[in-house]
Amino acid sequence: MPALNKNPLHQRSLLAKSENLPHKARIRFGEEWLDHHIHPLPDSTGRISRALLVWAIATAEVAKAREEYRLLRMIDNMPVAVMTVDPVSFAITYLNETSKRTLGQIETLLPIKPSELLGASIDVFHKSPAHQRGLLSDPANLPHRAKIKPGPEVLDLQVSPVTGTDGSYLGPMLTWSVITQQVAAEARIHQLAHFDTLTGLANRNTFRERLEASLLKPAAQVALLFIDLDGFKFVNDSNGHLLGDKLLRRVADRLRLHCDASNVLVGRLGGDEFAISIEGGDVVEACRLKDLEKENERLRKAISDLTLEELIPKEGAI
Repeated sequence: MPALNKNPLHQRSLLAKSENLPHKARIRFGEEWLDHHIHPLPDSTGRISRALLVWAIATAEVAKAREEYRLLRMIDNMPVAVMTVDPVSFAITYLNETSKRTLGQIETLLPIKPSELLGASIDVFHKSPAHQRGLLSDPANLPHRAKIKPGPEVLDLQVSPVTGTDGSYLGPMLTWSVITQQVAAEARIHQLAHFDTLTGLANRNTFRERLEASLLKPAAQVALLFIDLDGFKFVNDSNGHLLGDKLLRRVADRLRLHCDASNVLVGRLGGDEFAISIEGGDVVEACRLKDLEKENERLRKAISDLTLEELIPKEGAI
């Protein structure tokens, strides 16, 4: 036995006392690893007089364990939040460190503390657990992607199936991230691309695209109204562009108020030019020339009721 141990005295002391047995250890010889198990062998009187050493080469097992540990550390430290779920009990079986940190940032919005999630049911995150369980239990439903909103935050959730070497379904893996700022930025970009920044109405491009889409529909019927403001240049020249902008916003508000049907679109084409499209058979049938003239007069009056006095602050002109 001394040949197998760097510290023979320690080994002898271990074997000399029967209460130390059984004993198991993993030792290294060069590039190889050995698992050895020492079992006590009692004689006919029950006295421990001998020990049985059983050993096996464990090099491949050690290499596998190291690789698994390396991969686990990589997943733990990767910048993406990862969570795994048991496909039968739907208990959370793993959260990486990024998940714990990210969930900690929105802890007040969660139904359970991040420190209590491991082992808890995934049901705590859903109002309809039955639907969620049906989705996660069948790998044919995966991959799946969704956006969820806990309070004011937006989470981007992706679920992928994890399979064994034989192709069997081991369970779902969830990766997710908080994308609240990204969603807000995308909404802002969409707003700038499709809507007039001054009035909030559809801009020229959006109005044209929506109009073209309406005209491409079978049996399309669309009514159009074009509006411009008489004397607007004089208002700008005599009172300044700030008051002119305020006037345009008030006109847009009046148009929105009087054109709030779902099949009516109001747009600002540019400057003091506005347009209104009315889509749909029932509306267009009602809006024949005479009725369109009435609608035009109604909108004209709503706009002409605006006075410069109500746009100019009491303390003086802009």
